[in-house]
Amino acid sequence: MQNDPIQIVILTVFVMGVFIMALVLVWLVRALLELKLDYQRLSERLHSGHHDIAGLCAAAVIIDRRIDTHEELSRQLAEKVNELSAISVTVMQTSEPPPIASPEPEPESQEQSEHPYRLAIQRVRSGANIQELMQSSGLSHDEAALLIRLHGNKDAF
Repeated sequence: MQNDPIQIVILTVFVMGVFIMALVLVWLVRALLELKLDYQRLSERLHSGHHDIAGLCAAAVIIDRRIDTHEELSRQLAEKVNELSAISVTVMQTSEPPPIASPEPEPESQEQSEHPYRLAIQRVRSGANIQELMQSSGLSHDEAALLIRLHGNKDAF
C-alpha cells in the first residue's frame, strides 16, 4: 500500500474533520458552562424576587390588619361622639346653666410661667451677680453663670 494521493487527501480531510469537531466540542462545552452560570444567576435572582414578594405580601397583610383596626376604632369613636352629642343636646334642653369656668391666671403669673427665667434675666441686666441670682431666683450656680454669660453686660467680658 503506497501513499496514494487519494488516501492522503481522505486522511487529511478526516483529520481536519476530527480537529474541527474537537474545536466545536470545546466551544460547545464553554457555551454550556456559561449557560449554566447564567441559569444559576437567574435562579438566584428569581429566588430573591420570591423572597421580596413574600415580604411585601406579609407587610400588606399587616397593614391590612392595621387598617381594619383603625377603621374599627374610628367607628367606635364616631359612636362615642354621637352619644356625647346626644347627651349634650339633652343637657342643653334641661336649661341648667353651664358650670362657671375657672378664672384665667393673672397676666403677670401667666407670663412668668411661660418664661420662668424672665425675672432672672432682668436681674442680670440690672447687674446682679451669681450669688444674688442663686438666692433670689433659686437657680443653680451653673444656671446663674450661664444667664450672666448670655444676658450680662457685654462690656464686662
